[in-house]
Amino acid sequence: DKGDLYGFAELSKETNFAGKTVKLANDIIINPGSAEDWANGEKADNTWMPIGMTGVGSNNYATLNAFAGTFDGGMYTISGISYTTPIRYSGLFAATGSTATVKNLKLKNSYFKSTFAGYSYFGSVVGSAQGTFDSIYSDALVVVNGDAAGGLVGGTQGSATINNCMYAGTFTNSGTNRQAHGGIVGYTEGFLKSCFVTGSVNGSVNVGGVAGRLDNIAENCFSDTFVQGEEHVGGIVGTMNHGSIKHSYSMGNSK
Repeated sequence: DKGDLYGFAELSKETNFAGKTVKLANDIIINPGSAEDWANGEKADNTWMPIGMTGVGSNNYATLNAFAGTFDGGMYTISGISYTTPIRYSGLFAATGSTATVKNLKLKNSYFKSTFAGYSYFGSVVGSAQGTFDSIYSDALVVVNGDAAGGLVGGTQGSATINNCMYAGTFTNSGTNRQAHGGIVGYTEGFLKSCFVTGSVNGSVNVGGVAGRLDNIAENCFSDTFVQGEEHVGGIVGTMNHGSIKHSYSMGNSK
């Protein structure tokens, strides 16, 4: 239940769960109400405490104990998260390590807002990512004011694999001259495969329907989303320093 999920987040301050599996056994509702109402200023009863965050250090940087185990959502749904933060590295998970796996999870009717004006590493599922992400769905409303932010994943620190994931929410950047915004991930050196995006992505510089900035491979990805930005805007990827896009296509509009 909700208490168990908060308990898990609290325990993650002390242990990274390496070699352990945490599995949902039912749907969990954090708050009643709607993400649209929270985006319009209505206050939710409960805020969120990102998994893998131990506290806040200088310059509003989260202090991290990156989750290193397996989180299996069992295809159950977590819904009703309303979370507004000025902290770098935030999401359902603040950070995951190279041995982490997050899979089989649905995140619905949730609102995530970051006011951090810099490389925020902010996403509805995870802020700073390593490891494997498989079969994840999110329709969260995501609002950011910084760089390296995405509908699901903010950015990868090193390699990560994001497979069979879908973002069907609304991503909005409220800052100016920010960069690396994407429907699935803002910035990645990892591997994207079979990812699907609908809804809308409104970023700034280096904005993509799937990834804002890609420095590896995107394969079998599809975007049917409206993508808007100031510079370097693409239906799949905003910009690549190196890497490639394979067997992927976009049906949405970009400008």
